[in-house]
Order: sequence, then structure tokens, then C-alpha cells
Amino acid sequence: MTMCSVRRRVRYWLAAACVALAPWAWAHPCDGVLQTASQAAHADQAEAALGACLAAEGPAHIQLQVARELLQRSRGQPLACRYAEIVERMLEFPLPELDDATLAGAADAARVQACDCDRQWLRDHALQPQEQRPSWFGEDTPQALLAHAIHLGADSAHELVASYRRGMDHVCLFVGDHMRHAQSRGAVSSGFVHGELFAAESDGQPVAVLLWQAGMRGQLLQVIDMTAGHELLKVRSDWPVNYRLQEGALHYEQFRERTDGEGLEAVTSVFPLP
Repeated sequence: MTMCSVRRRVRYWLAAACVALAPWAWAHPCDGVLQTASQAAHADQAEAALGACLAAEGPAHIQLQVARELLQRSRGQPLACRYAEIVERMLEFPLPELDDATLAGAADAARVQACDCDRQWLRDHALQPQEQRPSWFGEDTPQALLAHAIHLGADSAHELVASYRRGMDHVCLFVGDHMRHAQSRGAVSSGFVHGELFAAESDGQPVAVLLWQAGMRGQLLQVIDMTAGHELLKVRSDWPVNYRLQEGALHYEQFRERTDGEGLEAVTSVFPLP
């Protein structure tokens, strides 16, 4: 899909906003739109101005910022998911007018919302792993559930949602209603293999254990702190990685070529879990 087709899709979806902004017909809807929205007396006026810019032929770098602003202002998940889709599509094209911090902020905002949309999509369809349905990203986009796990803690639920969408495998980790960690990797060469939640003690805070492909035959093993969203362990191997969770620790086995060139040897390590 080209940038032009993305714009056409956005214009069609937001055409009604242009009618609402008839008084500004003599000026381009994107002229000073971010400032206009920030100074609007009412939220509806701000959103109408932003929507008119997004529906018009306008500078892509301005429209990306407008889409992000609409995403942040969204009231209700259907709208938020639609704006997350628009931001993600626009970020697929070069926008040299914007600095890295602005682009990263837009990507982060879309990523957080996309995780919420993935989880709601799962709840709406009540899927089992490997089942596929049309995505929230669009009826023409298939999405498949890869894994789903929930750990009910003393204070809140911890949840792992892994799904495939648009050539990428996406993993989202939640504590209660808050997304704590998200990753997206190419499904062919770096795709999701396995994921689970594990708590060292029955009332302890769980960690997420994730296993990904890493090239043709390698694998990447990760341990993620569910509370902070930080990576606690990252092990990449040119060969498959075996692991087991036992006695409050992660026992993992890597394979490497023997120094004498006679096949492979296993190297076992233990990582204590918090």
C-alpha cells in the first residue's frame, strides 16, 4: 500500500469532518491545525479541525502528528484502533521533516494502542491458538492468535497476548489494564515460537518467558519482568535453545560447535527468577 492509498483511505473515512469545517473552506485545513486544536474552546472543535486536516490532501509529516493527536484524544476503543492503524501505516513511509523523537513518540503511542486492540480483538473472537479472524487493523487484514496466557496475582491479572498480523509477530504483556511490554518481529526469520508466564512462588510476581526464531536455525530466549516491563535475560544462539522452569529458576541449554569440529555440545545455564 502506497502513501497515496493510505491518504485516500483516511479521506474516505473522515469525509464527514470536512463538512463540519465549512467556515475554514478558504484556507487549507492543515494550516496551523495543531495550534488551532490546542487553543480550541471545546474538544469537539479541536477534533473537527484535526479530522479535516487528516481527510484532506496535506503534508504527510503534519498529518502524522495530527493522527497521533487524534489517537491521544480518542474516546472509545474503535476510534483509537482506527487512529493507531493510520499512524502505523503512515510510519511505513519516510518522513524526513520529523525528528527521531517525534517519530518514536508516534510509534510508541500506536504500539501501546495496538496492544489494547489486539487484546480486545482476542476477547471479541474468543480464539484458540492458531485460529485466524479478520483483524481490527482492517477487514482485509487476517490476524491469527499465537499464544495467550493469564496469571491471576494477588493484586491484578498478568496477561500475555501473542498474535500474527501483516507479516509480523506481536507480543504484548499486560498487568491489569496497563500494557507493560511490547515487541514485534518479522514472522519469517524472527517469529514467535513460544511464550509463558511463570511465578517462582504462588503469590509472587510472574515473569514472561519468550522464545523467538533467530535466523534460519537459531533462537532467542528472553525473560521479561512483567511489573517493570524490562528485559532480565536475553540469550541468542545459532542453534535451538531448550529450557525448563524449575525450583524458582530458568534452566536453559544452548548448543555450540565443539572446538574439535566434531558436532555440537550442550552448555547448560541457570538463571534465578525474582
